[in-house]
Amino acid sequence: MHQVIKRINPPQSRAAYFAALREQKTKAAAQEREEQREKQHEQKPIKSLATAFLRREERSFDRCSHVYREQHKANIRQLAKLLPGKGTPAELWEVCFKAKDEPGGKMHGPGIILVIVDPRTGNCAIAP
Repeated sequence: MHQVIKRINPPQSRAAYFAALREQKTKAAAQEREEQREKQHEQKPIKSLATAFLRREERSFDRCSHVYREQHKANIRQLAKLLPGKGTPAELWEVCFKAKDEPGGKMHGPGIILVIVDPRTGNCAIAP
């Protein structure tokens, strides 16, 4: 498509088009970087809760591989059953840790520890 634009348009108009396209790409990249920073800032306390929980439980792990906010209400209701207390929290997070000696489970494969976190209460549980 860009080759056609170059071929059929005069140099001034295509220069303006390509300059606007470069500017749009630059803005989109800056916005993506900002969204990633915000996402990491939001995830940091969740990751800290899960890490502290594993240390209290004396479970060894190698590293945290990802932090994920559960979006589906049905999954939240199911996961909430793993946590202490009653009721279904408004939101739950899943924090996945790599752990070389960990066996597989119902909700994860071998070498993984999956921690469920309720950020409101700070309650955590290890997924089976």
